[in-house]
Amino acid sequence: MTLSDPLLDRLSASDEAASLALLTHLCRQCPALRRWLWNDFARGPQIRKEFARVVDDAAQSPPARLIDLSDDGGPWREELRRLREELPTRPFGGLSLREVEILIRRYQAGSIDLGTFLLVRDWQKPGSASPALIWAGVQFLDALLPSHDWRLHSQLANAFTFLRRFGEKTKRRASFSPSDWWKAQVLFYILRNPCPAYRTRDLRAHVASLGVRVSTKDMRRFCGRHGIRRDVRAGRPPKTERSRLAPALQTDEQRGRAPRDQAGRAVRRSPSSMKQPQIRPNQQSRPAKARGQGGGARAHDLAAEP
Repeated sequence: MTLSDPLLDRLSASDEAASLALLTHLCRQCPALRRWLWNDFARGPQIRKEFARVVDDAAQSPPARLIDLSDDGGPWREELRRLREELPTRPFGGLSLREVEILIRRYQAGSIDLGTFLLVRDWQKPGSASPALIWAGVQFLDALLPSHDWRLHSQLANAFTFLRRFGEKTKRRASFSPSDWWKAQVLFYILRNPCPAYRTRDLRAHVASLGVRVSTKDMRRFCGRHGIRRDVRAGRPPKTERSRLAPALQTDEQRGRAPRDQAGRAVRRSPSSMKQPQIRPNQQSRPAKARGQGGGARAHDLAAEP
C-alpha cells in the first residue's frame, strides 16, 4: 500500500473535503436530493429552518422523505394515511411485503448473518454504491472495527466465500439445503398469491407440484414459526378445487413412482415392507379349481349336461 492509494488519500483528507465529496456523491446518485437543494431549499426560508432543526436535534430520526421538511408534506401524509386505511398493509397471511422478502433472503443466506450477506452481495454489483448502501456500510464498519467479537469477522469472511463459490444464480439455487428450498418456494407462492389466510392443503399442493412432499405437521409448524395465518375454517374446499388439487396431493405410489422424501430423493423399500396379497379365509378353504372357474366355466358345464 502506497501513499497514492485512494484509501490513504481519503484518510488524510480534512472533514470539510470529505463532507463535500460525500455531498457531491449523494447529489450524483440521488436526483431528488439535487432538485430539492436547487429549488425548495434554496428558495424556501421555512424549509431551511426546518432542516436546521432536524440537524441540531441528534436524538431525532431524520425524515424518510424530503417532502416532510416542507409545508407540502401535510397533504401527502394525509393521503398516505387514507391509503393505509383503505388498502391492506399485511396482505400476505398477516405479513407485509418487506417481511416476506426478508424471510426469503434469510433462507437464501443460510447460516450467514442476513445483513452481512446482503451488504456483501449488493456491494459486489457493478456501478457506484447507492446512498443506502453507503449508509449501511458505515453502520457495519462502525459495529465491526471497534468490536472484539470475531463472529462478525467470520460472518463477513463466510459471505465473501459463499458469493465467490456460488456467484451465479443457478449455483446459488443448487446450494440450498432441501429443507430451506421448499420453505423458500412456499414464501414465493405466498408472495405471488396475496391472501388473508392460507390453507395448508394449498401450500402442500404447491410444494408437491414441484416434486417435494411435505407433511401437514411440518407445514403447520412452518406457518406458525413465521406468523403466517392459516385458514382453519371447517369443511373441505369446493369440489372443483379438490379436483384441481387432487393430482398434486397424490402419493408417489398412486402415481406409479417410487416414494420420495422431503429432499426429493427416491426412497428404496425393502421387500419385507412391501404389501403382500391377502387371501380371504373362504378362498383358502375352497379348491384351487373352483377358485379359478368363473362364469364361462359354469356355462360350459351347463351346456354339457344332457
